[in-house]
Amino acid sequence: MKSSSTLLLALSLLLVDSRNHAASRTASLGGHGHSFNLGATDPLFFSGYGNVTHYFTTPDGRTDQFPRHDIVDGLVWFSQEMVPVGGGKFAGDYASYASFVGWIDQGYFTMNAPTTDSDSNGLADWLQVERSVNASISGTLDSDIPSEPNLSYTGNLQRGANQTRGNYSVSIPATGNTYNGDWYVVHISGSASYDRSNNSMTLSIQTVNAFGESYTLTSQSFTYTINDENQITLPQFTLSGSGPTLPTTGPVTLQRSGDRYHGVVHFTDGEQTTSWADFTTYTVEIFDDNDEDGDGIPSLSDATPDAPPPSLTLQKQGGSLLITWPTSAPGFQIQHSSDLNTWSTPPESPIQIGDQQALLIAPAPGARIFRLKKP
Repeated sequence: MKSSSTLLLALSLLLVDSRNHAASRTASLGGHGHSFNLGATDPLFFSGYGNVTHYFTTPDGRTDQFPRHDIVDGLVWFSQEMVPVGGGKFAGDYASYASFVGWIDQGYFTMNAPTTDSDSNGLADWLQVERSVNASISGTLDSDIPSEPNLSYTGNLQRGANQTRGNYSVSIPATGNTYNGDWYVVHISGSASYDRSNNSMTLSIQTVNAFGESYTLTSQSFTYTINDENQITLPQFTLSGSGPTLPTTGPVTLQRSGDRYHGVVHFTDGEQTTSWADFTTYTVEIFDDNDEDGDGIPSLSDATPDAPPPSLTLQKQGGSLLITWPTSAPGFQIQHSSDLNTWSTPPESPIQIGDQQALLIAPAPGARIFRLKKP
């Protein structure tokens, strides 16, 4: 009887290894605008003029007309956008309003800012919402009015980590005046859900517009391309949902560094509350900690994202049988059944022998079928 029951147990072990292969995965997504919002200066009183405030907007490259603006509920509305023009320099148009007189000046405003990019994602640290900011700035105010002098300034930007709003202060040596105000970084957050069985992907983001209104936008499902383990390309896509519709201007290539993929996305118009295209360019990052085969390459671009399932092995040990499987397969659980329908954890407790997990099974009547399963 002992040999018969042992043989029956051995035959039942021919049915081994069960695993759920995860095709659908989720990675986190973040992004930062290359432009930023420079809020109006706090009013400063001048005799004969009243309170003077400077407003900023997307530059139009012209000196013969009032800066870009919209009329909203009878009020003049500016975008506050400062756009990058290269070498750490940003630019926008400005218009100055005096409470006693009306509009008194307009022109071109530049700002030189730090270029440090600690994480090498192509975007200066001070534009990334998760970083705190205490930075020196300088620049010029170039008036469109010939009788007005061009002025230079120095100043400071400050902002707390994970805060979208900061404050600025600029001083103009030629006049002795100091202006203060608020500035804002532009950022998005969300997720990228992808399926490696067909390389499909769907994006979902949360964003806030210039009026402080929050939106959730999603893309249609699209097929992305794995160029190699260090680079993927997303096709042209459109984000839509509870807010504006944001189409990209073309494909987006993301480079991998560790578990991070980053690249530049161009939207046709990133802020649709204005009548012109603004806030169009973002650095986008996907962070993927899925790495089922443990080779250090995230599943998003891994040529073989799933590790092969571990194997059960069987050997006689005295009058019993020893079932072993590798300890290099974390998360797998051994289960047994007598009918292939109901599975449970065996009463025997596994022990570790070297680089193997082991289960010692005493002979018993009837069939016992064993498998490894990863929940």
